[in-house]
Amino acid sequence: MLLPRGREMTVWDQWSKIDRTARALSPLIIALFLVLITMVPLHLNNFGAIMPSIGLMAVFYWSIYRPDLFGPGSAFSLGFVYDTLSGAPLGLNSLLFLIAFGTLVHQRQLFLAHSFLVLWWGYAILITLVAVVSWGFYCMINETLIPFMPALFQTVAGLALFPPIAWIFHWVQRGFLDGL
Repeated sequence: MLLPRGREMTVWDQWSKIDRTARALSPLIIALFLVLITMVPLHLNNFGAIMPSIGLMAVFYWSIYRPDLFGPGSAFSLGFVYDTLSGAPLGLNSLLFLIAFGTLVHQRQLFLAHSFLVLWWGYAILITLVAVVSWGFYCMINETLIPFMPALFQTVAGLALFPPIAWIFHWVQRGFLDGL
């Protein structure tokens, strides 16, 4: 960092810079943490195998509310980590998350101008489209029709989990990111 002549960077300036950087990275870090939590085997009648995509929730929320802190690189990275940990074909969720990010950034004013119910409705549309595309991709890879019921259950579970996850993201935004 270039400073005016005769001015040294104080310890306070260094800590301030570290603080701003950590807060700017918090949407991605929290999203990665929640994705890691979803990968923990739950052993509840195979519920862990069809756990909803918290990563998609993060991409949806942060693309609308803080695209300056959660950009396309964050969406791609989150999708890549999700693909790697879940055993999905590498690049599938990265591509889906990037498409979702790009679409949502262009439609964000629509969501910002309305209530949470419109936001939830938008997420319902997105998660349904992602479920259908993923299901179709897996059918193509396996060269057979696979049951749609797990994808449907994952979609319904994602819709049920979206409000508390969005509340967590909202809390982070209000608590840590207001000054950025």
